[in-house]
Amino acid sequence: MGRFRGCVAIVCLATAAAGCRSATAIDVSVESEVSCDAGATAALVGSESLGALQAASPKATSHGCTAGDGGLAAMGNVVIVPIASKSESVAFAVMTRPDGQSPGGCLAASEASHCIVAKRQLNFIPHTTLALAVDLRLSCLGVQCSTDQTCVKGMCVGAQVPTSCEPSCNEGALVSADAGFVDAAVDVGSDSLGIAGLDGTTYYVSAANGDDMNPGTMAAPWKTIQNAGAFVAPGDTVMVLAGTYDGAVFEDAPPCNADVTCAIAGTAAHPILFEADPAAPQGSVVIAGRNGTHPDGLDFEGCNYVDVAGFTVTNAGTFDTDAGSLTKSGILFAQSVGNQILNNVVAGVTNGILLDVTSNILVRGNTISGSPGTGLDVGPGAGIEIVGNYIHDNAGPGLQMVASPDGPPDTITGALISRNFIFNNSRQAVNADGVQASLFERNTLYANMVDGLRLYQGAAMNGSTANVIVNNTIDESMDPGAFAIDVLRCIEAGPDGGMVVECDDTSTGNVAFNNILLGGSGPVQIVSGADLALSTNITQPSGSLFVDADAGNYTLAPGGPGVGTGIATFGDAGAPAASPGSYDIGAF
Repeated sequence: MGRFRGCVAIVCLATAAAGCRSATAIDVSVESEVSCDAGATAALVGSESLGALQAASPKATSHGCTAGDGGLAAMGNVVIVPIASKSESVAFAVMTRPDGQSPGGCLAASEASHCIVAKRQLNFIPHTTLALAVDLRLSCLGVQCSTDQTCVKGMCVGAQVPTSCEPSCNEGALVSADAGFVDAAVDVGSDSLGIAGLDGTTYYVSAANGDDMNPGTMAAPWKTIQNAGAFVAPGDTVMVLAGTYDGAVFEDAPPCNADVTCAIAGTAAHPILFEADPAAPQGSVVIAGRNGTHPDGLDFEGCNYVDVAGFTVTNAGTFDTDAGSLTKSGILFAQSVGNQILNNVVAGVTNGILLDVTSNILVRGNTISGSPGTGLDVGPGAGIEIVGNYIHDNAGPGLQMVASPDGPPDTITGALISRNFIFNNSRQAVNADGVQASLFERNTLYANMVDGLRLYQGAAMNGSTANVIVNNTIDESMDPGAFAIDVLRCIEAGPDGGMVVECDDTSTGNVAFNNILLGGSGPVQIVSGADLALSTNITQPSGSLFVDADAGNYTLAPGGPGVGTGIATFGDAGAPAASPGSYDIGAF
């Protein structure tokens, strides 16, 4: 397990002398969604109030971490004891950076976009040791909250821990205590994910003591997730308690006459949410078997404005279903609009998350690994946002975007692919077939086979055109046959299943600037300059470019060639600023 070292004012640490401990104490356990492989550390600052944290210097840092279940890594424990009154107030912030840089400056506005910060304020309880779990989630990367708020699952809530939180509590206590959530930019509503409009009924599901003949209350929950299909309406929440479950499918066209497999739909103002209980231990709400119709886990077809959050999906099997039954996908949305897939962990499932003919869908904060196929598989659609996901160690591409002619639409247009870490996959990091007018920005792609980003026309009706590729770090230099960016205008099957390239001007008009592009065969492969316009990219490795690329830490080295050397615009495309008026080259 990781551990913290150091002491600050009112903070004593579990790894310090045993004499620091007291019956009146707060035992803080820190877990992070940042992979241990990223080399990230955590820092803690403490003071008497949230307002004083900004000026405090970190005196405690973590050393090492241990990978755990549910996508969280244990970074260590901190024991906080009072220095005066046993009922005094204490405030603290725990911070980390997924890029591996020191998190000590994360409370500064200039550093916030690189950081995950969790703040808490509470009172000591005399003669009581309070156990307080703090999770550092990827969905909080770059989220800046006001002084008296903290980020929980991507949204800002009050950082004051309620007095009823005894003898242990987690981030769910902040959710319950907060009267309303504030996004980084907008007031959003009242559930733990900041999803507005969840003002209907909350139904409960329990594998341990549920029965589908029950009314679905907390006291009398359902047994299966599938049972929700006959009951849920716009604004409702289905809260799934700790346990192992078979999947569920919602696909039958209404009216369904209480058919549990009926397609369900919320509205833009009142969505439906399926959520793993946020108060349950991480990784304890598990989908481990297929649904009753298809070899998928959670399967939503024709289900508009339905959100899925916080589940762990594996292929381990359940009491009723053999292991290995999820042969198509872990989470599937098809022919659907306005969905959100948030903070799930999908491991060892073919096509971990699958989207087919969707629009205005958000895939954020998920970890997808160990798939015998593709990590995240995206079909035709528009306005798809793929943000802040960790996709690694899959047998196929990490992210596959193929606009196969299943539509309309027959393209993928207006997509945002941002701040993802895609690494150690056995095919391309990103395979883009028929992707148009989309933005690839601030992604870190490394150690994938074949290529980093491939743009082409294959199964799609049209090429990959008019895409903007800016501020990405792509390092495929370890594969002698790989390019950082590979633009193939058209690919068709050749004799005996081989592939031949036909250059018929289908993938053109793309631009790439402010990127780090390293490939074993070179930075880019194009047929002509019409395919990909290039400006202000770093294409040669340098020992001063990254903090420690060998350890997977692709943070730009302070003072290195990528810092402050980018451009603000290239043609009609603009770059994100690393800090006011300053533009870097590479992901930040």
